[in-house]
Amino acid sequence: MLRSEQGEERLEGEFGLRFRVHKPEELLPGGTPLVLLAHGRTGDARVMWFFSRAFQQLTPLTIAPQGFMPDTLGGYSWWRIEGSDPT
Repeated sequence: MLRSEQGEERLEGEFGLRFRVHKPEELLPGGTPLVLLAHGRTGDARVMWFFSRAFQQLTPLTIAPQGFMPDTLGGYSWWRIEGSDPT
């Protein structure tokens, strides 16, 4: 499984997006693969990291963003669920 950088989760950008990132030690001269791990409802920046085992030999730059809406079922979502508390 890939290791994420120290600090694991970061706040970045205008919207304060949280994400987890793995940057390979060396970038490949012909281009480094990029893998984006996007979770579904009630996930977070860590839940998809398990799948990094499947592609770790590629030594990609790997980014796992976290939804910005807290979900009433736990975790985070990318959208507001109708009837849920918006806080």
